[in-house]
Amino acid sequence: MSTTNNTLSIASMFLSDAMMYPTWPVHVRLFYVLVKKKSVKTELEPSYQILLIHMTLYNILFGLSYMLIQEPAAYGAIPGFYADTAQLLGRIELIKATVVTLGQAFSLMIAFNRLTAFAFPLQQQTIWTPLRAKILCGAIWIAVVVGALPVIIGDSTRFRYVNNSFGGNSVAYTFVPKEFFDKYYPPKSTL
Repeated sequence: MSTTNNTLSIASMFLSDAMMYPTWPVHVRLFYVLVKKKSVKTELEPSYQILLIHMTLYNILFGLSYMLIQEPAAYGAIPGFYADTAQLLGRIELIKATVVTLGQAFSLMIAFNRLTAFAFPLQQQTIWTPLRAKILCGAIWIAVVVGALPVIIGDSTRFRYVNNSFGGNSVAYTFVPKEFFDKYYPPKSTL
């Protein structure tokens, strides 16, 4: 990797971390405010609030995985721990990769919700009822869980050591058949 690409890679990692770590508590607080019923009055349209709750929950789960698994493994922190727990953490990381669809689906539904609120303001309450929003969110969660089943059930998560941007070893998780992995990525005995 050239020095320029390496510098851009490191800058990109620090930039994403600079955005993720401080904003995660904000998502937790937003989730709390959105789900709390009695003492906090929100002036949001009910179906929009339901979609925001699900999108915020997705952001919290994605952020946890990013901060506790993806970034420490990529930086090369505690490589022995990440290698020893590779089956579990690899599944979590690969489920997260599958679940990225969830965030995109919720973003799309929020966009449709706001579009109908703008284009059809008088019909918004009948188009987006709270029950329809809950059913839609439930269907999205179910579709993503079904899509993640091969990762959850199968035995296809693997890891390998790779060189990170800092010149150290990192743990990378993969989702490939065992035969392919063993043929093209023979195991290394040491870091």
